[in-house]
Amino acid sequence: MAEPVHLAASSDAAGPLDAVCGLRLDEVAVPVHVLAASSPARLEAGLASAGLSLALGQKRPCGDGMLLRLWPDRCWIVGEIPALPAGMVPGDISHGQTVLCLRGVEALHFLAQHASADLLAASVRHQRTLRCRVGPYDVTLWWETTRDLRLAVERSLAQSMVDFLRAAAQRHWPAPAQS
Repeated sequence: MAEPVHLAASSDAAGPLDAVCGLRLDEVAVPVHVLAASSPARLEAGLASAGLSLALGQKRPCGDGMLLRLWPDRCWIVGEIPALPAGMVPGDISHGQTVLCLRGVEALHFLAQHASADLLAASVRHQRTLRCRVGPYDVTLWWETTRDLRLAVERSLAQSMVDFLRAAAQRHWPAPAQS
């Protein structure tokens, strides 16, 4: 088996988003794999045989990772790969995705102001996962609590997205006037 590729950070996200806002943004070094099938029925059958039934638009923890199903014929495994039946081989897409973690009391409300979807809608808050745009960036978003959000963005756009979020935080929470 080939050795896993260790990727360097793709952004400088490592600490407070802004001095005033109370949010923290970090890049998380976690592998991202895709599990694809020729049809939604084949994916469902494969997941069910592994005891990982997952409806479209849902997420579920699996071991130390997270299983996200936001597409009909594929799902993402973020983190540790669970035991899968023969024939289900996940492909590593870590080289193309960066996972960011936005933490803080106002994390979901802050992101909701810049998202194309209504993150505060009851259905979204119940599912706690979706694909949408945050500013000009396509992201895959999931969370366990509204104070700890995960955003997967294309690796080549990660630094630009971090800069966007920093600028948005500065607009949202302007620094107190110096006297």
